Formats: sequence, C-alpha cells, structure tokens
Amino acid sequence: MYSKIISSGFFSLLGLLQAPIFPSDPSLKVPSLTEEDWGSFNASVNGRLHRSTKLWGPCYTPDAHLSSSNSSSHSVKIQAGQSSWQSCQEIANRGNDGFFLDVQNPQDVVLAFKLAKTHGARLVVDHLDTEFCRSPARDSLALWMHNLESITYTPKFTPFSCNPVLETEPAITYEAGVSPEKLHSFADSHGVTVVGDRLTGSEGSPFGILTPSMGASLDNILEYQAITPDGLIRRVNKCHNTDLWYAMRGSASSSYAVVISVTVKAYPSVNVRTFSASFKSSLSITETLLRIITENTLKWAAEGWGGYINKSEIVLATPLLTIYEASQSLSPLTNYLRSLGSQSIQAIGFHEDKSMDFWNRTRGAAIPTVDHQTALFSRLIPESLVQNTQGREDLAKAIIVGSTMVEKWSLHFASPYGLSRDLRGPSSIHPALYKSPLLVVFQNMVNDRMSFSDRIVQYSAVGKAGNYVRFLTPNSGTYYSHGDLSEPEHEKAFWGEHYPELLLIKKRHDPLGLLTSWKSVGWKGRDDPKYGCYTPAKLQIVPCETKCR
Repeated sequence: MYSKIISSGFFSLLGLLQAPIFPSDPSLKVPSLTEEDWGSFNASVNGRLHRSTKLWGPCYTPDAHLSSSNSSSHSVKIQAGQSSWQSCQEIANRGNDGFFLDVQNPQDVVLAFKLAKTHGARLVVDHLDTEFCRSPARDSLALWMHNLESITYTPKFTPFSCNPVLETEPAITYEAGVSPEKLHSFADSHGVTVVGDRLTGSEGSPFGILTPSMGASLDNILEYQAITPDGLIRRVNKCHNTDLWYAMRGSASSSYAVVISVTVKAYPSVNVRTFSASFKSSLSITETLLRIITENTLKWAAEGWGGYINKSEIVLATPLLTIYEASQSLSPLTNYLRSLGSQSIQAIGFHEDKSMDFWNRTRGAAIPTVDHQTALFSRLIPESLVQNTQGREDLAKAIIVGSTMVEKWSLHFASPYGLSRDLRGPSSIHPALYKSPLLVVFQNMVNDRMSFSDRIVQYSAVGKAGNYVRFLTPNSGTYYSHGDLSEPEHEKAFWGEHYPELLLIKKRHDPLGLLTSWKSVGWKGRDDPKYGCYTPAKLQIVPCETKCR
C-alpha cells in the first residue's frame, strides 16, 4: 500500500504540512464546528468534503458527520499520511479526526479560509515537502491539493506586471498536485530542464544536486499563484506583491498563502557527468574520505559538483565539466577509493547522462529521502571552516562524533555557494545558504511501532549530535523544512537577519494565524493545545491523557 501511495505522487506535493494554531488567549478561541456547520460547508463545495481517518482508527470513537462512503476513493491516501504523522507524535485526540476538502479550484480555498475565520476550523494545507512531524487537531480541515495537476510550457513567459523586454524567458507552470516525476518528464518532453529535488519538485527545498551549478530552486521561481487568508487570489513575483515574493521564497511559502501553482525557469536540456561509488564502511575510511572532501570542497563547489557522501555511498554530479575533466577533478577521491581494492569497494564509476536519464538514475536526490519517519538535523557549513587545516579537522571530528549518536549521517554539496543570489529580487532564505559549500545532515528513523519514550530518545539523539556542528558554526543555520524540531533559537537558525521583517509580513497577511506550523514564522509556542502531544526532544513531555483532548 505504501509504495503505491508514494509512486502516485502523495509525497510530491508542494510546501509544508501546515497546522494552524490559535492565539494563546483563551478568550480568542472559538468553539468546535457543529455537525450542521460541516454539512453547510460540504454543500458549498459541491459535496467534496470527506472524512479523514487514521489507520489506527480502532483507537478512536467514530463520529458520523459524513458518510464514510463519501470518502472511499480518498481514504487510502489520507490514512497513510496520518499514520505517518503518528510516527512523530503521541496522539490521543479521541473523537473526530477532522475532514479534508478535495480542492479542485481556487474558490475552494477561499471558502476554506472563510470557514476558518468564521467558525475557527483548524486548516491543514496538505502540501508535502520535506515535512516536519505534525498532525491535524480535532475538527481540522485539510486542503487536499493532489488533484490540481495542470502543467504547461511557455517559451516566452513574462511575470505579471513585469517588463516583457527585461523579464521574458522559457518557463513551466505547474499546479500544486504535480509530482516531481511528472514535472521532470514533462520538461524533458519539451527539451528543457528544471531545477528541483526528488521530493519537492522545484518549489520546495533549496537544496538539490543541480543547485551548485544552476542555482537554488527558489532562485528559479518566476511566479506564484496563491491565495492569502484574506481570500484574495494573488499573482506573486518580483514586480507584484513584492513583500510576499520576498517572504515566500525562503521561509515556507504556505506560511503566508496557499499555493495553487508555481512558474519556474526552464533551462535547455543539459548533459550531466555523474560519479558514484558504494563501499564497506569503517572509521579509517570515513576519516580519510572526510579529509579528501574537505580539502577539495571549494574547488569542487566552483566546478558545480552537487551530491553527497555518507558512511557507505558517494554520489556527485556536475553539468559544467566534460567526462575527462570530471575524472581529473575527482582524482584525489577516486584514486583513494580504488586503492581500497575489491574487498572494500562494491561499485565505482562515472556516467554521462542526458538530464532525464540523470534524473532517473539518481532521482535528483542531493539529500537522501527525508520524510515523515525521520528525526532530522541539518546545518550549513560556511566556507571559512574549510579554508584552513584546523577547521577541516574540527568539522571531520564533529561529523564522526555526531555519527556515533545517530543511525545516518551525510555530507552534501547541495547549496548555491558562490552563485549570484537575488537574481529575481531579495529572498528570505538564510544568508548562510550562499556562503556555505557544504551541508551536514544527521538522521534517526521514527515510526509508529516505537514507544513514546523511544521516539523521544530518537529526537534527542539527533539534537545532541547536531550540537557539535552548531558549536563550530555559531552564525550559520539551515532551511526550515530540514531543521531540527528542537532547534534552539530557531528564528536565528532558520532565517537569520530576515526574521523581524518576516514576522511583520506574516502579521500583515495572516493576522489571525490561520497558516502557522511548528516553529514557523509567527509560531506562538508549545503551550498552544495544538502542540500538547508533540514529542520532539527538549519539549516538556506530558501524558497525552491530560493534554491532547
């Protein structure tokens, strides 16, 4: 079942799973919706409101606002998503698990915002980026964007209100339900390439295997069509709604609006040189590989290499070099690996692919799958740390020590280091993104078979492993979606100097906090009832029976 859901594109929808919170003042809260309220809303959207259920449904008391037969065609998708959220949270919301709206046009979103403002329904924007662990609250309304699947190619696209002489270029526009697989296949059929990873297409994560050579995904967005909480359908680009343009590119777009479609730059199809190797891991091999990679980091970043190394695998790719130049560039690495012999090396080699063949080979993954079952830490590594021997040694030690505390570690060439930023106007991404050639990632798996205490241990270990890297990079940070759930000083770590202005934009466009998630811009803290059962490390953990109803 799970593989079918993944292949159907469930995990390819844009943005973050957003779970709004209400103001902490109890007097500002509104009662849960009644059966009549839900029925009236269902009529206004032509019967496309469905009940969402959890795979662990026997633990919950059914509640029949709507017939279960109404949602039979959607229940598998929704159930799988919600079962994954339980991997991260301890949930005891005994009662209605909420509803989801099969969004088929922008007006559906407008009506959902109206319901949220009038009756206090908790909205959940069912986009899936590399998501944090969160779940719908009682009487939540999820906006299911999966059926928005339109995609078009425009050879000469001009963003709304922009100068057509200065701002016209090839582009692809795709709606929120288009999977990365469909996006890249469509681009290939038109002889073009778009920048994006295998989970988020080209709207989500700024990290990607082609990012070092072609820029971050956020720098390749030309325009959004989005709906803000005031119910307005907006075109957002460098010439129009410029405050949202700045905010949405870098701080989770669906913290400010529900994205209906995205238009991205289309590049001519490229050929990519890829090196890959798999090997048996050992401490001495890891130490040597980290030394070689950090010694060559700045050179390789300048040559457009993107990819990653972990304890037993390396994938690196660039479209900027010939196959001969690529082999010469990586010779310090390949010479060492080949010296290990067949007892340690399982596979090694270079490949030259057209862009779609490259996508199929690597699935575009500069960052290995990070999903609902992952406790995650990541940190951008500034160039200053790899410019001297002591810094390189300290970084290698921090990775090795951290790796002993977690199940997975990896080091990535995945940022637009050295490339010109703000080509399409300023963005709110952490400034460290453009000054950091490397990204460190630690991961632990979390699943619904684990006990509550075991999940806490997994989150705590990831945060503790990351402390060594944090100490070495006090002024750095990471991208919101890839951050530690317990990240200290998260405003500084996720947005740096941008946070004060982002907060003003948030209050301007979403004064009621209808689009807010865990530690997003405008987050009011863990005391909100929505987060009473969240289990990430460093939170005050309480029995669910007393906090989650």
